[in-house]
Amino acid sequence: MKHQAKMHKVKNCNLCGEPLPATRHYFFHHSLAKDKLNITCKICHQARIAIHRSKNNSWWRENGRKQILKQRYGITVEDYDNMLKKQAGVCAICGNAPKTKRLGVDHCHKTTRVRGLLCDLCNRGLAMFRDKPDLFIKAAKYVET
Repeated sequence: MKHQAKMHKVKNCNLCGEPLPATRHYFFHHSLAKDKLNITCKICHQARIAIHRSKNNSWWRENGRKQILKQRYGITVEDYDNMLKKQAGVCAICGNAPKTKRLGVDHCHKTTRVRGLLCDLCNRGLAMFRDKPDLFIKAAKYVET
């Protein structure tokens, strides 16, 4: 008996119409779909997202930012701009102005309260200490020795 290749069902991509094997190799997982696969192939899906998020798409840049600020932190773009103005456009910890990216929104992971705006390095530094002040104190003492 010869080894036979495994036969897969075929699924047509909703965008390009290409008939492809109905596997996760060709389609992203979609938990709500009957076959658990997205309706567009991976190539079309990624191309569509790239178009929406491209730097030339000002709608995505502004509305995406509005949605992220509201959903993640419960603040508006105006709230962000007011915090930035109060901080004179610099990181609340190190006092440096951002070079390429906007300052990140720092928040308490327990209470979700927004504390201020931080540069990427300071924000990642806080995350490494898991919002535990006693670890900051121990680290400061360690660095001073």
